Order: sequence, then C-alpha cells, then structure tokens
Amino acid sequence: LNIDPLYEWPHYNIGRACGRMKNFIEAVTHFDRALLINPDSKWAHHEKGNALLEMKQFVNAIAAYERTIEVDQSYKWPYYNIGRAYGGLGNTVKAIEWFIKALEVDPELKAASYEIAHCHLNLEDHLKALDWFAKVQNLDSNDASAMFYMGNCLKRLKRYEEAIACYEKITELDPNYERV
Repeated sequence: LNIDPLYEWPHYNIGRACGRMKNFIEAVTHFDRALLINPDSKWAHHEKGNALLEMKQFVNAIAAYERTIEVDQSYKWPYYNIGRAYGGLGNTVKAIEWFIKALEVDPELKAASYEIAHCHLNLEDHLKALDWFAKVQNLDSNDASAMFYMGNCLKRLKRYEEAIACYEKITELDPNYERV
C-alpha cells in the first residue's frame, strides 16, 4: 500500500477500519501515524481514545480524549468517553463529573444522562437515579428502557403504585419489551 507520508487521512481511515475489525492495536498504530502528520487532529485523538477504551487502557484513553478536548472544547464525545473510562476504572464519582461536562456541551446528549443514572444505581442512590432516568424520558418519551429503570427505582423507593404505572407504560411503548 503506497500512502503519501504527509497526508493524515489514509492513516486515520485505516485506523478506523482496524477498529471496526476489533484490531485495536493496529488501529492505535495508524492513529499515531496520523497524529505524527497532524498533531492537532481531533478525529485521530478521539478515535485513538476509542481504541484504547476498547482495550481497557483507561488511563491512556483519558489522555487521548483530553488531547481531543484541547483541540476542540465544543466536541461532546470526548467528555462522555472520559466518563466511560472513569467508570471502567471504578471511579463512579469522576465518571459522573465527566458525563455532566458532556451535558454542558450538549444538554440533549441522552447517552450521558443514561450513564449518570446508571452511576447513581451503582451508588445505590435510587432517588438520583430516578431523576436522571426521568431526564432521559424527557429527551425521548418512547424510551422503554428508561421507563423500566424508573419503575425499578420507584420499586426500591417503595413507591409501588408509581412503579406499576411505569411498567404498564412500557407495554404501551413496546409490547415486546422483554424485561416487563
């Protein structure tokens, strides 16, 4: 393969293809080559972070995402993915902080609200989890999974009638939803 050594995009695209094939080590190699050509490529930094995250190299993934943010503070995904990396490290509180930062960039980033809700479930704070699952529902009123978790939170909070109403709503949203 004859690639122009001064052009970053072939390396970036090969890295993405390697990532799609779950060959994350090779993907990182190509993203690093792209970054040698253009050290400010937010795309290469971010995709490198994604590959490192998949390899559970959470600290290195965080560094790649932080570099992405240095290049472009308005790009929501590195904030979100730093939250995922901290979750992988078992640091739920830091994960929540980064998911909130992602929401500061994009208040409608449903995935970040979902992750925060699950973090609160992990902390066994069912009231806060309920609030966050409700925010997910506000963003997407057809989200049966969020409604399911709201019902579970309400059940844990001994608010049984409200929990039942959630479960009934799920059957309206998705009659084939398996968890109800």
